Amino acid sequence: MKKNILAKSIRRFYLIKLFPATLFLVFVILIWLNYPFKEIFFPDTVNSINDINEHYYSKKEFIRIDPPTLYYTGYDYKRHGDVEGSYYYTFIDEKCVFFLLSPDTNKTESPELTDLSIKGRLIRGSSSYKELVEHVAEDLSWTVKGLKSVTSPIVISEIDYFIPESILFLILLSVSSVPAFYYFVSRAIFVIAPQFSPSCMHMRRMGRRSALLKQADHEFLSESVFSTDTLFLTSNYLIEISARGIAAVPLRSILWIYKHSVMTRFLWFPPKLTYTIRIVSLYGISDHAKLEKTHADEILSKIEAACPDVISGFSEEKRKLIKEKRKALKRKH
Repeated sequence: MKKNILAKSIRRFYLIKLFPATLFLVFVILIWLNYPFKEIFFPDTVNSINDINEHYYSKKEFIRIDPPTLYYTGYDYKRHGDVEGSYYYTFIDEKCVFFLLSPDTNKTESPELTDLSIKGRLIRGSSSYKELVEHVAEDLSWTVKGLKSVTSPIVISEIDYFIPESILFLILLSVSSVPAFYYFVSRAIFVIAPQFSPSCMHMRRMGRRSALLKQADHEFLSESVFSTDTLFLTSNYLIEISARGIAAVPLRSILWIYKHSVMTRFLWFPPKLTYTIRIVSLYGISDHAKLEKTHADEILSKIEAACPDVISGFSEEKRKLIKEKRKALKRKH
């Protein structure tokens, strides 16, 4: 005879849920490992052209630099017609280095800027950068070839140093990481120890859950009083095994039970009224199975006969009564 069907069903149910949780958690971890949060918030300080080249080619693009005097090129960077930055240049170790400064740094639009400490991103000059070098060479009465020979291909861009965006992304990633980690760990626990899963939540303070789950499994195999395709009533348990969930509810834990109607409609087919069994115990509220009205009524009548103290059927008065009863019982426990 097969044993531990309920425990195996619970494990299988949460193992299926664990798979997408694992994929999402791996995705989140990869983002944490690959997004340069440390570089952005705690950038290395560079002092030489060798430092700049070394950081750029080792993919450490975010840096801090205290440059010599910067000189305005006379050219701005525009995006969608709006000025988003200004190009300045200076010489570091006899190399001409261009800086793309934000309007906040260049508020006065001064031709020279001194005593600056800049956080920037190292980016490679594009085709527009090449045009900039050509125009600056002309303005300085240099040959284009001569200026290019002493110009670094790497631009230090202040406007590409996205601190606000990174802070927002860090917050969003942190907010999503906590539930992702919790969901993964909880589902893993439910797979390892099914007695602690929501499937057994009504067993709290009823005894050792593992023993109760084994008892429910034994009764499921040998003492079924009434059953539908997905719902099984035994001497001491109401058991559900379906695609929507697995549950084993001790009858003595039930305070209130009633059928809850749900109207469902698919495409052009006529709407169909189905019923779930709603159970309220001291430690939770749960819905079980989708049943025809006759099956729902029969389940309710059998539980009423087996448990005379259970309140059956829905009314506003019963809802208020159960609310007060649960409060009183929780105070005792």
